[in-house]
Amino acid sequence: MKEGGKRAKVQTFENEIIDDVLMLYGYGEASNIQPDTTSLVLLLCPLGSKTNVFGVPYNVTLQPTLAAGEKAIGNFKIGNKITFKANGDVEITSALSSFSGIVDVAGVYKVDGVQVVGNQGAAVTAPTGGATIDAEARVAINAIIARMTAHGLIL
Repeated sequence: MKEGGKRAKVQTFENEIIDDVLMLYGYGEASNIQPDTTSLVLLLCPLGSKTNVFGVPYNVTLQPTLAAGEKAIGNFKIGNKITFKANGDVEITSALSSFSGIVDVAGVYKVDGVQVVGNQGAAVTAPTGGATIDAEARVAINAIIARMTAHGLIL
């Protein structure tokens, strides 16, 4: 591969080597695919030219199993992928089961089907007044309010 995955040297089924093949990817996609012995490249040779060749890389053995209406993008070689489900859900899978970034969820956030975070709640008023004043409890309640606010659970 050359130029960060934009160009490659490709061997045809007739064992002919074509160098400097420009790799094409879907609109909005960028990749530095490293073809191996299981990779296929669909070659496009305008007017039979072998000096102006385009290729679309594909690896059948690395493709994820998808249900009807689903689309996935990712680095299937190591197991990272984002799957756009037919019902509108988005599934993020990582080989390391880790995630970094921003997820903007409309509604609630669930882990294993259980809601763990919902929309941000209203502000909670700090304790004041009352017949019996418990300074330690107020300190603890204020700390809880501060942590929930910092975490974004409440305003």
